[in-house]
Amino acid sequence: LDALDKDSESSGGTQLYVDGIEIYGNRLFGLPPTEPTYLCNWDFAVGAITGETSAEFLTQLAFGVKAFAFSFDDDENALPAVIPLVEHDVTFLRATVEKVKVWVHVEDSAFMASTGKIDVRFNDWATTLYSKKLSLLLPDLVVSCVDSESASRHRSREDHPVETHAYFATAVDLTMIARNSEFEKGRQL
Repeated sequence: LDALDKDSESSGGTQLYVDGIEIYGNRLFGLPPTEPTYLCNWDFAVGAITGETSAEFLTQLAFGVKAFAFSFDDDENALPAVIPLVEHDVTFLRATVEKVKVWVHVEDSAFMASTGKIDVRFNDWATTLYSKKLSLLLPDLVVSCVDSESASRHRSREDHPVETHAYFATAVDLTMIARNSEFEKGRQL
């Protein structure tokens, strides 16, 4: 276990570092007004996410994300549209995260969560078998808990072993498919 290695060290008070975000969106439009859009491509690429954080920082980050999410339109509680707009378009979404390696310090322990390159792909291009498909590849998923003091000593003296309380390693390769009601009718559109 490489405890608290150099690429997860924080400097200058930075607790979490995201090495860039790239977003590309392309929409192809049909003949107005009957075909507003027929194809959407979305690509999200996030660089490495690294850092050493406290539990308090993660709590505040969660509150910030919640506040950001509440700033969007509330479709569930809004009045329904007089004429519902149904778009028969195809959406392709690809998202990647280069890697994740985050340490969380809680009292006398340090928890580490890391992954290899995360790859998420979604499309709703109906085939003969399904309407939607989602694929998730999460390689080299590691969650561990080490003693903070022994990890700190390991940083200064490489020959000192790190006291590990827990270590879990796995990989996730998940594919989900869905078949909508009125599947055949939707495919003809």
